[in-house]
Amino acid sequence: MAESPTGWDALFDALLDDAESVSARICEQLQAGFVGYRAIPVGALERSLRSEVVRMLSAARAGRDEVSDAEVAELAEIGEIRARQGVPVEVVLWAWRVGIQLLIDRARELGPAVGADLGCLLDFAQSLLAWTDVALLTITAAHRRTELELAREEQEHRGDLVRGVLFGTLAPGDRRGQLESYGVDAGREYVAVRARPAGGTIERALGFHDALQHRRGLSAIVDGDLVGFLRERPAGEPPGIVGVGPPRTLDRLAESFRLATRALVTADAFGLSGIYDVAQLGLRPAVVADDDVGDALCRRYLDPLAATRSAGELTATLRAYFESGLHVERAAERLFVHPNTMRYRLGRFEELTGASLRDPVAAFEVWWALERASLRA
Repeated sequence: MAESPTGWDALFDALLDDAESVSARICEQLQAGFVGYRAIPVGALERSLRSEVVRMLSAARAGRDEVSDAEVAELAEIGEIRARQGVPVEVVLWAWRVGIQLLIDRARELGPAVGADLGCLLDFAQSLLAWTDVALLTITAAHRRTELELAREEQEHRGDLVRGVLFGTLAPGDRRGQLESYGVDAGREYVAVRARPAGGTIERALGFHDALQHRRGLSAIVDGDLVGFLRERPAGEPPGIVGVGPPRTLDRLAESFRLATRALVTADAFGLSGIYDVAQLGLRPAVVADDDVGDALCRRYLDPLAATRSAGELTATLRAYFESGLHVERAAERLFVHPNTMRYRLGRFEELTGASLRDPVAAFEVWWALERASLRA
């Protein structure tokens, strides 16, 4: 402690008497230098700062380098309040640095008049910094804890909003007001999206965040899938499978989401990756959805092959035949066999099933059975 106790006490008495003036100066500098503090009313900020100044001076005067239980609660409340006011934690730390520096500067100004020598002023600065270093740990922890709570609350609110729009359960009046608070234009069309990530940050890859002031759309997590809506159909090669619906206004977005979900389920069932809508997948969505038809066609066209030793060979021949556009020569090249071998195998299939691959209906049914069988493999 300082050599002159009288000077020490006189210095603190002078600073406490001047606490209101010092708080006003701190407030002025904070609102001039940090955007986060400008939204706080001057009167409320000055009162808060005065309490903090008195608390700092009282702790420094006692030479404490730890905070009491009561102070922990008070400091934690400061951190929580600043977080809820939208003041970033790094700005809070800089604000305290500004306040400490102003207090030290003011102590230097008042010191000579109250008999506080250089040693006393150095002890004052050390004592002040020792307590505030510990106090800031409490404030920072509370601020970050509150930030996490706010982030979870915002995420839950956004998720409820997105689900309400996509499932058609949100009232029109609630929908417009809440969406506009997120920068979403409630009067335009959007495409629904349902994505199943395969590593990477698929949300950013799809364009749910951009550098513009207004969002391109909103997203949430539903049953492990990323769901949401965007102004435009996403492009590129995102890491995973993405189903996209047709453009619809927000009051009809549930229809778009239903089709996006169907596209995703189909692409996933067939082991595809990339971005798909129902039209791109052709008849595959029907293959996935209609179990009864698919199972019946498998019994009709594939079960007769199971009784032969060449079931796998005949199935591979049929797949190559359809994948080659019903062209025997191209299918033979794909399987590295002679075209006559292809013809023999196709004839053997027709013999076992009684079906003619030259009949468009039969050919379509065989293709359906093969696609259905690939889902069960």
